[in-house]
Amino acid sequence: MSYAKYYTKEDILQSNCISWFIMQFPGLSIMHSPNEGKRTRFEQARLNFVGKKKSKGFPDLMIFDTTLDGSKGLAIELKVVYNSGQKNNPTKEQKDWLERLENAGYKVAVIYTLEDFIDLINQNYLKK
Repeated sequence: MSYAKYYTKEDILQSNCISWFIMQFPGLSIMHSPNEGKRTRFEQARLNFVGKKKSKGFPDLMIFDTTLDGSKGLAIELKVVYNSGQKNNPTKEQKDWLERLENAGYKVAVIYTLEDFIDLINQNYLKK
């Protein structure tokens, strides 16, 4: 059974970004934070019990390898541009997390396209 019809535009962007990253930089680490998604009431209660409320807004992707300029890594929030041309903007919680991570020594970015992701990664990890 194919679940492709249930994938959102952001799901597809995320999958494409991670796939490209793994192919181009197999020695580096990338992690997706599974904060989003619909959950049963039990799953919601369990996640809140173990700390999900504290992680609300955590970036979609984290790269923990030091960047070329010495930053601890990259924190990336993925967003999309809808067919109408309107951008999906970060929430207050997402902006707060990006600010905290930036203050902790990470580079942060909000990315809307695979091309922007590729440019960001190449600028920070591709030695010239």
